[in-house]
Amino acid sequence: MENINFYFDVYSIDELGEFLELHNSIYFENKYLKNARKEVDLILNEIGEWGENDFLIISFENNNSEIIYEGKLFKNGQWDDLVDNSLIDNYKFKLVYQSDKFTFEDNGLETIENWDEILDNFLEFEKLESTSQSKVLKTYSQFYHWYYLPEKEIFAPSKFLGYKNRTITSYNSSGTGGATQIALSKFFTKISKDSEEFKILYNKLKQISKNKYIKDLSSQILEGKGGIYIPIK
Repeated sequence: MENINFYFDVYSIDELGEFLELHNSIYFENKYLKNARKEVDLILNEIGEWGENDFLIISFENNNSEIIYEGKLFKNGQWDDLVDNSLIDNYKFKLVYQSDKFTFEDNGLETIENWDEILDNFLEFEKLESTSQSKVLKTYSQFYHWYYLPEKEIFAPSKFLGYKNRTITSYNSSGTGGATQIALSKFFTKISKDSEEFKILYNKLKQISKNKYIKDLSSQILEGKGGIYIPIK
């Protein structure tokens, strides 16, 4: 009997109508593709906080790692199949496949290429303050791929760390975590969530987030596709 794994990522257009923000990513299992689709529909109908033009990207994966992707768009109070990509084009986003999911990519950004660029972004992220009005702080709890710099004992999220010349003031959520993870994979490795090192660093990050920024961490770090990364030795 075939086992179907599926998850969906929910994106919304921000208040300025310029960028797509990841709201949530949820993972499930089901034995049949038809039943999996029904379960997705039931979940969507139970959640009543969807906004006009929210995007939903669903991926279904079987035991042979064959993946089916389906998109939905919340329009006029209901979810419909995403068959018209003009909305994405209008907002200057391109739907692309990267690693294990679809993401929306802003082609105007350049990913990091060397350690000095990474270090500059780490130090820039450290300038963030709890009183900041920046997009970085507003979306802080949405970050779920965190990178650790041992020599400075500081953290920074993938989407901030992985693009060149990031600043607290200019950050606007553009770009994708998928693109930055690929760029950062040359320099960092993901820690096993079962390891003692992960527990120590997660608690450290949690404490910093609460004490310094008065922010909670995304549940995706522990329960989903997120994680903590350290430099490759």
